[in-house]
Amino acid sequence: MSFKSISLIVSAVAASVVLSGCTSEDGADHVAVATNSHAASDTSEVLPTSSPAAPEPETDYDRYARALTERGIIFTAGTRYTSTFSVDQGICDDLRSGEQTAYELATLERVAIEGDNNGERIKAMVPILCPDQQYAVDEALSGTPLQTKIFSSKYLVAAIREPGGPMTVQPGTWTTTGPVSGCYWERGDANGNIIDNNFVSYAPSVTVQIAETDGTFVAQRCGDWTRAD
Repeated sequence: MSFKSISLIVSAVAASVVLSGCTSEDGADHVAVATNSHAASDTSEVLPTSSPAAPEPETDYDRYARALTERGIIFTAGTRYTSTFSVDQGICDDLRSGEQTAYELATLERVAIEGDNNGERIKAMVPILCPDQQYAVDEALSGTPLQTKIFSSKYLVAAIREPGGPMTVQPGTWTTTGPVSGCYWERGDANGNIIDNNFVSYAPSVTVQIAETDGTFVAQRCGDWTRAD
């Protein structure tokens, strides 16, 4: 027998062994069955699903913008220093420091004027940005907010300043906040006649009593004044 014939016989026997290992007694192909079983398993696999992300908490600006929008109040959107939100944060800071009072809210910020956009914005934003200052808004709306500070200038004597009108000072006792030099003050009646006046060359402070019947008050080079009563 030649070498070539022996090689052919060995190859045939090996092929027979492989085929017998892949075929069962009933003739079924186990490789095919295993493959089909695996495919069926893949199609029935349930992929995990992620839970929906929790909503982000509402910020002060979100509540601020929503409150103003619901009330139809015009404002400059955003949080930059030029925005209305930033301006109102500054008003809150001024209220807390005493730089702004209920009197300024009523007159300068026009809180006491029903329907004024600026005043309505202040009333809407204080409960959100500085609820601790709500008392100032309430006093501004009372009709008789107390004026607590003025600077040296010319004033009409009145309980409240009309929007857009001349500056006014409430009757009461007023004193300068510090030493004065070359200070002149003057009380006048409704006709401009001088009731009382004085020139103070130098003094630790000056105090003046402005009566309800006075018409005008003038202060020059006296610095700032605060209410003393």
